[in-house]
Amino acid sequence: MIYSIFFLVTLVIVSGFIAYWGDLLGRRMGKRRLTLFGLRPRHTAIVMTTITGMVIAALTLTILLAGSEHLRTMLVRGWKIRGDNTRLVNLNNALRKDMNRLQTRQSDLTARMDSAVEGATKAEKAQRLSEENSKRLQEDVRKRTTQLAVVEAEYKSAAGELASKRRELRDTTDRLHNIGLFAEYFVKEYGEAVEKRVIVQSREEIARGVIRPSGVVKRDLVALLNDASRIMAAKGARAPKNGRTIVIVPKPGLKLESDNIDAIARKISSYNAEVVVIVSSARNAVQGEQVPVVIRLYRNKLAFHKGDSIASTTIDGSRSEAHVLNDLIGFFQRDVRLAAIRADMIPVFDPDDPQAMFGTISGQQQMDEFLSVVNRIKENNGSVSVRVMAQQDIKVAERMSLANLDFVISRSSANAAGAG
Repeated sequence: MIYSIFFLVTLVIVSGFIAYWGDLLGRRMGKRRLTLFGLRPRHTAIVMTTITGMVIAALTLTILLAGSEHLRTMLVRGWKIRGDNTRLVNLNNALRKDMNRLQTRQSDLTARMDSAVEGATKAEKAQRLSEENSKRLQEDVRKRTTQLAVVEAEYKSAAGELASKRRELRDTTDRLHNIGLFAEYFVKEYGEAVEKRVIVQSREEIARGVIRPSGVVKRDLVALLNDASRIMAAKGARAPKNGRTIVIVPKPGLKLESDNIDAIARKISSYNAEVVVIVSSARNAVQGEQVPVVIRLYRNKLAFHKGDSIASTTIDGSRSEAHVLNDLIGFFQRDVRLAAIRADMIPVFDPDDPQAMFGTISGQQQMDEFLSVVNRIKENNGSVSVRVMAQQDIKVAERMSLANLDFVISRSSANAAGAG
């Protein structure tokens, strides 16, 4: 645009200059009365003025063309440029329409892409959720499988135990039957015995021993029966022809006592482990008669390892010594006894001390040690934690006492916090 204005301004100025110069040249030539080609002076002045104007115009145009590339282009290619301009304008309009159409399509594609991205995000979240659910399900299946295996093992163990209990029940039924027969026999033969002193009660333990199948089983069994016989002899039982104050209640089909002893020895040998043999009275027996006995067998397994915590309680050491002693005895007869039952320890039936089924505090030395525990509790003058620990390995055939137990005394957490 600036070049067009410059060209027009220059053209106007040059036109004015040509008019002025032509008029000035015409007057001078008219005054001098010059002639050219035989023309009259007046006509000569007109011709010269015209030619001069043309020369000046041509010179001016040449200078402008030489100095402006845009002017040369416009003069040489003006019509072509105009046509190209019209074509480019039309092309530009067409491109604008295409651009608008592409922009519309781009917007549509963008919206579809956003929708697809949103769907992909939702699908990814759903996949992650599905994977998490799958992991949880797999973990649950694993736990259920483990639980099922445990239940199956417990079921098999319970089934084996049930079968064992059924066998024991059959054996007990047979024994009860034999005991009944034996009792009838003794009542008939020794009716007068009811007026005599009872030296042993029914189911009372007379003697117990541990027999190893690797040794001479029958010899050890006979030695245990002889010990039981001596114990009952000291209480006033009578020794008949077999030389013992006790007689084994016979099993069905085994009349001779030697046959019953052989059968019991074979059963002990079949255990392939230490066996606890308990000789107990089959019924109440009185002074002067032979005591019928039954033999019970148990595996002598380990009940507590050395250092095991057996039971614990809290006792107030600020109370009187009598109260502390009663609390300690109650703890021993209650909690320690319950722990022994849970460990399958073999109880001892003692009619003189029913609470001492699994252990007792007897003898001056053990009583002194027990009172020493009471003094240790009293020294704290407050609430203390009392824990019974296994001083050594304890098997089910043993009785718990201060010889194999240890009392650990410590201040309770609440008492320690109050003191702090």
